[in-house]
Amino acid sequence: MGAMREQENNWCRTTEAPPEFEPGRRVFRLSWLPGELTHLTYTGQRGEHSLTALPPAATPDRGTGPGRAHRVVTVTVGARGVDVCRPLREWDPELTGSAPPSTPIGVAVAPVRDRPAYRYVSPDGSRAALSWRYAHDAWAAVLSTNQPESARVLRQIAEGLVGDDRPLTAPFRRVPPPVGCRLERVVVERRDDRWHRVSSGYLVPGSRSPYGDLTVGVTRDRAGGEGNATTVDGRPAWSADGPGTYRVGWVPGAAPGTVAEVGVLTRHGLTALGGSAAALALAARVMMVADPDDEAGWRPF
Repeated sequence: MGAMREQENNWCRTTEAPPEFEPGRRVFRLSWLPGELTHLTYTGQRGEHSLTALPPAATPDRGTGPGRAHRVVTVTVGARGVDVCRPLREWDPELTGSAPPSTPIGVAVAPVRDRPAYRYVSPDGSRAALSWRYAHDAWAAVLSTNQPESARVLRQIAEGLVGDDRPLTAPFRRVPPPVGCRLERVVVERRDDRWHRVSSGYLVPGSRSPYGDLTVGVTRDRAGGEGNATTVDGRPAWSADGPGTYRVGWVPGAAPGTVAEVGVLTRHGLTALGGSAAALALAARVMMVADPDDEAGWRPF
């Protein structure tokens, strides 16, 4: 408890933000979210770390319930000079041309943890944001779409944000990427308090892809996949035959319905892997930890 309190105090005292974050280490955690937002995705990237929360009815594979379409809350903490309100500048025409990130979006409101804060609501009321300068030239924001009582909810989320520095971990054993590739992105998705999808993304040397060139991970509760059905060592598999997702089922140590995935995002990624067959072979090497549902035994990325 004392360590957590010290992390919170350090967050409040922060005056300088790093030029970039480590994708594989947490930057923050939240002490509160609306209870119905049970599907959470934490994404670690060098420019920003974010957590996206939505209700079960909004997940793509379960359909969208009436009145809850596209409801989402996203919390983002940016490294130095990163525009955490970029989605709003892209979505709302009246913000076109506003200079990010030093120009705040919205009007000044009561500070968040003694830091200058600004609130924005879109003209139709569907989108809202509470952003604050948590350090010199560094911002954090809570953005929402179709969130009832957005002013109260966004402030309660923001006030409960706490600094964190624990490693992000995965329920599978690390599979080395091609030589020279750099960890660029980590995604941990949970649905109803259990993991659903976990992946690591890599950048190929010399590539400028903003989201990396390839990913390695696992997804549970998936019956198969798009692409060409095939087998790898007698295991069901699906090959994309180029950029796309390569999947292999019957993952060692995993529950039925879990698939290992290698995502090829660019031609650079496919070349680094050595082609489609090598991408499928890499997916086949993914193995789970002893108990994938016990996070105490998960491995750092």
